[in-house]
Amino acid sequence: MTEKDDRLEEALAQIEAGTPVDQAVFVVADDDDLAALVRLAAAVRDTAHPEPAPRARSTARGRIWRSPMSKSNWLMPALAGAFGLLACAAFAAVVWLGSAWLGGPDPSFATVQTVAGRVEISTLDGGGWHAASPGEAVRTGQRIRTGAAAGASLTFFEGTTTRIGSNAELALTRIAGQRGGVLQVELTQVLGTTSHSVVPLRGDDSLFVVHTPVGAARVRGTTFSVAVDPRGGARYAVDIGHVIVDAAEQQVELLSGQATVAEIGQAPTPPAYQFVGQGTLTSLDGTTWVIGGLTVFVRPEVVAALPQAPVVGSALVVTGRILGDGVWSVDTVSAAAGPDSSFRFTGPLQDLEGDEWVVAGVAVVVADSTERDAGLEPGDRVSVTFSVVDGLRLAMRIEAVDDEEPTPTPTATPNPAAQPNLVFEPAALRQTGCTSAFVFAGTLRNTGAEPDDGAANVTLTYTIVEGAEFVEMVDLEPQAWAAIDAGASTAFLATLALDEDWDAAPDGTEVVVRVSVGGETNRPGQHNATLTLTVSAACDLTPTPTVTATATPTVTLTLTPTVTITPTLTLTATWTITPTPVGTAVGCTGADPHPTGTKLAERYGVPYAEIMGWFCQGFGFGEIEIAYDLSLQTGLTVTEVFDLRKSGLGWGQIMQQLGVQGGGGGKPTDVPGGRPTKVPGGPPKGTPDKKP
Repeated sequence: MTEKDDRLEEALAQIEAGTPVDQAVFVVADDDDLAALVRLAAAVRDTAHPEPAPRARSTARGRIWRSPMSKSNWLMPALAGAFGLLACAAFAAVVWLGSAWLGGPDPSFATVQTVAGRVEISTLDGGGWHAASPGEAVRTGQRIRTGAAAGASLTFFEGTTTRIGSNAELALTRIAGQRGGVLQVELTQVLGTTSHSVVPLRGDDSLFVVHTPVGAARVRGTTFSVAVDPRGGARYAVDIGHVIVDAAEQQVELLSGQATVAEIGQAPTPPAYQFVGQGTLTSLDGTTWVIGGLTVFVRPEVVAALPQAPVVGSALVVTGRILGDGVWSVDTVSAAAGPDSSFRFTGPLQDLEGDEWVVAGVAVVVADSTERDAGLEPGDRVSVTFSVVDGLRLAMRIEAVDDEEPTPTPTATPNPAAQPNLVFEPAALRQTGCTSAFVFAGTLRNTGAEPDDGAANVTLTYTIVEGAEFVEMVDLEPQAWAAIDAGASTAFLATLALDEDWDAAPDGTEVVVRVSVGGETNRPGQHNATLTLTVSAACDLTPTPTVTATATPTVTLTLTPTVTITPTLTLTATWTITPTPVGTAVGCTGADPHPTGTKLAERYGVPYAEIMGWFCQGFGFGEIEIAYDLSLQTGLTVTEVFDLRKSGLGWGQIMQQLGVQGGGGGKPTDVPGGRPTKVPGGPPKGTPDKKP
């Protein structure tokens, strides 16, 4: 198919979807011939089916006599031509509509999968904006923008996904393709950060391009990200695969783990391995900063783009590139949620002899406490997580990185006869408590009346309606089903993990998450049922002043012995190097002692070092809380529980495997209607490790 065919097909798709003809013509507005065909197709759609006319009264000779100068004589050729054109347009429309049913998913639009915070989508004519909804179809010519602490994700017909970060704006310049997996996408990113997981493209006609004010990134099958700052400068980074970046008539190729930046009118910088990390700013001297113990160079244009200059003591998140001369050059700076300090970069493993390994030209110290994959060899691509201790980069984890490209999402051919109807039972669940890990048990039912009303390729999505600032993780397990038969129900678990700010939230503060059907093959966009999950804070803090008051004279009376035990303080560093489980607490704990880690240690009666050892392996406090709670309920050791998590299972899957129904901090109890409740006395709140 030619580019003109694709645009006509896209416009016809919009006509069939009910889009007003003036908006559908927008797709082909620069081609008068195509615009005329689109209007003709719309006329065919709106034309009533012809009905037989009353039989005319005949004359004695069996026919109706008409004058040679009758108006119909000169109209007939014109009408015949018009009906011929209408017939052609109708045939084309029928052929196109038939292929829509018989050829699989429609490539002319993307589907909104997740929405968090304020996300808006423009109308097709660009005349207004409306709030985005999960399951909504977006097409060529529309724009998406997000507010602070907001985000959204899009899924294209063959499985490619795009995630949009906060304070971003993206134009859908072109969404098209051909059935059979040919995807044609062009996005224009005006501001903010996007990340993309592109399924390997099929055929020479396939393309996936992200345009920015300074250039464009072109891929064939890659996981990559693009960040555009308010000045129009862009940063391109690749996780898996390779990307071709064009800017100022120059071109560079990025491989896995590499990044480049480009300014308006300038060529892209040479590819360099990228890093990301966070820590407290302890020194600021012009463009030379020290963050989390790591000395970095912050480009002047990056400093100029900041809304306000950070001050010493600020907790920051940075991304950047490790340049050939060993300089760690920062490309983006933002505020961090907490004081924790660690950095991560990816590159080839070049030397692994002794206690100092070299990855992508960077030397890192490998200690007995460093967690590392077995069987690593020179040349392997690895991810290194480290913290800076006494000026040395101490590796906490070294993991092999799988360079496998994204795979397409299986889809089924739609069944036009099926009329499934998906509903959540119940439609709302609520939990109240003083914990950071809440698990809800939900049910999705297909109430289709006929045996062939099956639902195919069902996926769930969610929207954070309230309290997004507290949410660290929303996990739906399972999140997709190949089929749900008519009359059948399927269960799933929704896990909400909240950050440490939740500890200070006043009683009655709520987090509200709405779960909905993100996609379904037989009736896409027709399943409007939702499940509302509400979490309400309820912590009784009145005993705290009593404990503090009692402790004060105790500290005063035992001040001298405390001084004599001062050497014990140096032992703190000793146990943090070799904690009880595995891992290290050196340089990754932020506050020392960490208040949430202290509370969890007291709650479960284990050493503080043990809790922080798990934390320094990358497990959030919310996950640690879940693991210890499962250990108490099942008799498994905490290590065995974390081994299940490391195997790739989600927490909901682990609970199902162990026969435990989660209820959010404390052993759950079944109640009528499937709503889980919490037995009083659950563990305190903490911080999980990943954002939704």
